[in-house]
Amino acid sequence: MRSFFIFLAFLPLFVDAQFNEGFDDGEISQNPSWLGTDLKFTVDSNNRLQLNAPPETSSAWLFTNSTAIEEATWEIDFTLDFNPSSSNYAKIWIAA
Repeated sequence: MRSFFIFLAFLPLFVDAQFNEGFDDGEISQNPSWLGTDLKFTVDSNNRLQLNAPPETSSAWLFTNSTAIEEATWEIDFTLDFNPSSSNYAKIWIAA
């Protein structure tokens, strides 16, 4: 029984259950697969996700599945290269 508790004490050193997406592969269709209006998005040469949609009234969204919801740390960095308004803005849902 004692060896079981020692195993549990060191388990976090061997288990990695985090979700990390840096778009390092240059695409959104694999590793992980992003779903939604994916044709409106692209990954630039700096491995950053960009909205690449025509300048018209419409919505664009992406999502992917993740089991890393409990005891998670969420970090996001984004830039709006326009002046947001009541009809042109960004919404971010971390989990739904």
